[in-house]
Amino acid sequence: MKVEPKYVMIHFKPLELYPPAINLISYFGQHGEKQLLVLTTVLSGQQLKEFDPGMPNIHIKRFAAIKQHSLWRLWHYLQFYAGALMILLKYKPVSVLYFETISSWPALMYKKIRKGQTQLMVHYHEYNSPVEYHSGMRLVKEMYKMEKKMYSNSFDWISHTNEIRLADFKKDNALNNLEKNIFHAMPNYPSKYWGSVQSKSVDENNIRLVYLGALGFDNMYIRETLEWVKSNDCLTLDIYANVMDDKASSYIHEFECSRINYHGSISYPEIPGMLKKYDVGLVIYKPFNENTVNAVSNKVFEYLACGLDVWFSQDMTYTLKYARLNAYPKVVPVDFNRLAEFNYREQLDRKNIPYQATAYYYENVYPEIYAKMVNSYE
Repeated sequence: MKVEPKYVMIHFKPLELYPPAINLISYFGQHGEKQLLVLTTVLSGQQLKEFDPGMPNIHIKRFAAIKQHSLWRLWHYLQFYAGALMILLKYKPVSVLYFETISSWPALMYKKIRKGQTQLMVHYHEYNSPVEYHSGMRLVKEMYKMEKKMYSNSFDWISHTNEIRLADFKKDNALNNLEKNIFHAMPNYPSKYWGSVQSKSVDENNIRLVYLGALGFDNMYIRETLEWVKSNDCLTLDIYANVMDDKASSYIHEFECSRINYHGSISYPEIPGMLKKYDVGLVIYKPFNENTVNAVSNKVFEYLACGLDVWFSQDMTYTLKYARLNAYPKVVPVDFNRLAEFNYREQLDRKNIPYQATAYYYENVYPEIYAKMVNSYE
């Protein structure tokens, strides 16, 4: 690498599985000429295209994929963490942003070494309670202990996807009385280029539903949704999933209905063009844990950006704040346990209601974290 990047993002898990990380990297690349280095791992076993930002100021270093065999697995963990720390010490970035506790060790160690010469920043895709950390992977548990010791005096930015998760995080880690203004809510929105036109109409005799995202049989209304679609001749359902557990895979592939089609995975840049073929996007989580109840799926905003109505599980109580029935695209809470009683034709009716464009774009969110990264100690 001829240039010496002064800004580094560390994302241990493959970027291709985390659209919010891709979006933030893209936003950074679109603003100015500051050089950003991203440290991550190779995506393996997935039919997704490798993310290539195609921007001269974005550099991605991918370490080997984590293997399942225990000895190789340990070696690749060590390779990533030691390699990432060596890169940080070589380039001496003035801002380091890492994602999730599993990415933390190189950034924490670098901060200990450089102290006030660098900004330490973290964003959490998901909320994990202390109980979940304690019962989880030992490596992550040890990193969390390091984080916890440094939260109050070493961090310059800590963000979660919404204010509820952020409040729980501050309570869990005894940070409510911290005077430093380092806490931020940073939701996961798509780009403005996803935006749709308002003249989208729905054929009541051919209502095109789509589900996009990971699938888990025990924590989603898969059976209920497929049986409901099968019982209504005017409904079709297309499913795009890059991650799916064995129970979900078996059920979907064995389910017999010509109007339900499984398409496998789709790369993030291809999603807008695909979604605009549909009328309604589904979000089908059960109240499985706090991450589903106290969160709103990225898909809500992606569906809206492409002009689709959104039908989401009413069990997702935080998502209820985004519900709207008096403008389209609509965002409709649905009882997936009682789909036979759901009047979907009424919900699709757009008579006498206006079109309302969505404002949920990352261009309205990322300026704050970008400014924090680049207005550092340089």
